[in-house]
Amino acid sequence: MDKPKLLDQVRDAIRVKHYSMRTEEAYVPWIKRFIFRTCKIISKCRKGICLAIGISCFQSLY
Repeated sequence: MDKPKLLDQVRDAIRVKHYSMRTEEAYVPWIKRFIFRTCKIISKCRKGICLAIGISCFQSLY
């Protein structure tokens, strides 16, 4: 079985913590934009690097 995608993991984490749907609707697009902008900033971005940056920033929120 494949590992869930990052944004699916984010949704699951938000739901486990019983945050509101509005919070999920705000956080998921923000994280998505953050990852894409970070990848544009880093030249020759590798998928693993961008995801690691996005995950560490998301985890630092909690």
